[in-house]
This record gives sequence, structure tokens and C-alpha cells, in this order.
Amino acid sequence: MHPSAQSYAHRLTRQLLCALLPLACAGVHAQDSCAPAELQAQDDESRYDTAHCLIERKDYRQAIAILSELVAKDDWPVYKAELGRAYLGAQEFELARQQFIQSLNANPPENARLLLQRYLGMAEQQQVQTKEWMATASLSRIWDSNLNTGPVSAAITVYGLPFTLDAGAMPQADQGTRAALAGLQVHPLRDAFEWRSSASLESTHYDHFTRYNTQQASVETGPGLHYSDRLVFNLPLVAGLTWLGSAVYTDFKGLSPQLRYSSAALGTGTLSAQLLRTRYADAPWMSSSSTSLTAAWRNNFAAQWSAEASLQRTLERANDASFSNQRSSATLGIQGTLFNLLRVAAETSLTSARYSAAESWASAPRSDTRRNLSASISKDLPGGYYLALSWSRSTIGSNLEIYSTQRRQTQIQVSKTF
Repeated sequence: MHPSAQSYAHRLTRQLLCALLPLACAGVHAQDSCAPAELQAQDDESRYDTAHCLIERKDYRQAIAILSELVAKDDWPVYKAELGRAYLGAQEFELARQQFIQSLNANPPENARLLLQRYLGMAEQQQVQTKEWMATASLSRIWDSNLNTGPVSAAITVYGLPFTLDAGAMPQADQGTRAALAGLQVHPLRDAFEWRSSASLESTHYDHFTRYNTQQASVETGPGLHYSDRLVFNLPLVAGLTWLGSAVYTDFKGLSPQLRYSSAALGTGTLSAQLLRTRYADAPWMSSSSTSLTAAWRNNFAAQWSAEASLQRTLERANDASFSNQRSSATLGIQGTLFNLLRVAAETSLTSARYSAAESWASAPRSDTRRNLSASISKDLPGGYYLALSWSRSTIGSNLEIYSTQRRQTQIQVSKTF
């Protein structure tokens, strides 16, 4: 027989906090053995304490056996929450997810609900990351206010003299259709190792300005190591191609290591790097080598709502020093669910770019500030389809007039994940 309902908040919150912050509970499970010899003779609460101790000692299978028996006798949400933790440790993420959802459906107190929501987020994230394969196909209709990234003003300065651009160089607006296909395959190897591969294809065709049609293809493949259910390291090779019109515009290849740590208390933190060599087919002087470092963080702050933040630093060295640059960017985002029906998201970012030398026609090295803002609303449809409406605005302010631009895009997308 479990304790009274009055102890529900205290018991569930205390046990979850002990799992998230072990130092706060130092000494609680200091005993040498979690499993007394006569386990069947214990009352339910003692068996629950034994299961909790087993989870702390990473003996997840024995804890699952005990907690499954308890849940079969009594569907007390605290038992289900702890069973979810045991399944999470055993990397049975769908079963963990089910237990956390059932515990949340019992309307736990606010502090316990927030902790359960974080555990649920961990289970869902790990479930996606450990699927052996998945694919997504999408079809979109887009509206673009400046597909050629034309400048804001026709009046520019070249070699110190005023110059007026013709109409063809100014922003061109058009509508178009975009199709995309992406896939992920995970092949488990020995112990905690895996081999993870992904690929994506995207094609954008405009109704009128077809010379700006683009196609993009990229692949990633490399080993991954799960140090624990919280710490994951990936080391993929990356490569890709971009076509403009019918000709190759750029290609790139490189390495993209990533270290990710997930905690129900602190959220998910990611440290990543990217080492790339990019080649411009018709502009070899722009071809470059670049190094990027990114630190990102994501956490749930309420039921069905999460926040994200990232900082990135990039150093790019081009064949022509006037295209070599240093970039720093910061991004903030929020996403969640409204009325248990609509998913909404918003993101803003700020990027500063400073170039090493002046181009031959310019009086000073280029210096840009880019501001991006985006928002989306989406809904699940019958049959596993997904409908999304998104909007974005990008503004670049530069000391060289020809690089100051504004661009707005609106997109309606239907997608399906397999």
C-alpha cells in the first residue's frame, strides 16, 4: 500500500530531483545492497525504494521487473514515473514515453509536472535520435520578395564614383515550388557504438525567374558513441553540392564533430564544430576553408513549451583576402503547442561579419550586420501528414551599399514522415 495522496507531490518531486541532482540526496542510498534477499517479503513501498536504488546503480532491468509488478497491482503515478525512468535508462524510449505521459495525465502537482515534462522531452528526443531509419518528404509553395538578393538602393559607389544599378540588378520577386526529401539511417555497432548516416535533397523552381532555380544535395555519415543515456558523441563526414540554374555553383566537404549532453534538470546542451572546404565553380577566388564553433542549449520551461539559444563563431579564409571574414552570431528561439492542437515557433538571430581586406573597387573592407526573424504555425493532419505555414525576414546592413539587402519569404508546406 502506497502513502496517502497528500504525500504525492513531495514523494514524486523528491525522487525525481534525487535522480536529476544526485548530490542533493547524498547518503540516501549509501547502503551497499539495493536488493534484500527476501524481496517478496517486502511491502510495496520498500520494493519501490529498492527499485529506485537499483536505478541509481544503473541496474535498470531488475528495477523494471520490480516496478512493472507494482504498476500491475497499483497504477499510482509515482510508480509509473519511476518505471519510466528505468525504461529511459534501459534505452527503451517509447515505453519510457508512455509511462511519463500516463503520469502527466494524472494531473500531478506543478513542480512534479515540470520535472515529468522534462523527462518526457528527453525520452522523445532520444527516441528520434535512435530510430534505425526515418525519412521525410515535403512539398511547398513559396513567395520570395528578393530571390536574387538585390540591394536596397540602386545608388552605389564604385572606385569612389557614384553609380546607378539598372533594374535587373534590383530585388526580383517571384513565386515558386519547392520539393524536399531527407532520410536518416542508424546502424547499431558493438556496445555503445553506432554508424549514423543522413542525406537530403531540395529543389526550388520559380515560376518566372528560372535562372535562379536552385538544387541542393548533402550527405553526412560517421560514427557515434553513446557514453551514457545522457552523453552522446558523433563524428560525421559532410559533403554537398549546390546548383544554380543547371550548373554547379558550389560544393563543400568536411568534418562536423558534435558532443551532446541531455539532462532532465538542465535541458540539452550541444557543442559542435565544423571544418569545411568550399569551392565556387565559377569564382575560384571565393573558394575558402572555414572553421565554425557552436554552443547550443535547449530546455523546457513549461508544459509543451521549450526555449533554445545558441552562439556561433566562424573563421573563413578565402583565396582572395577580401572574401576572408570572421562571423559571430547569436540565436534565440521558442516553440510550443497551443490548445493541444497547433504547434508554433519563433526565432530571431543576429550575425556580425567583418572582412579582412577591401575588394578592388571598394574604399574599405566589407562589414555586415544580418538580422533574421522567422515564425511558423503547423498542425498534424490525418494519415501522418503535417501542414505548416512559415514566414521569414532577413535584413543585411553593410558599409558597402551593394550588400545591403532585405528579403521576405512565405511558405506553405505539406510533409510526411515515414
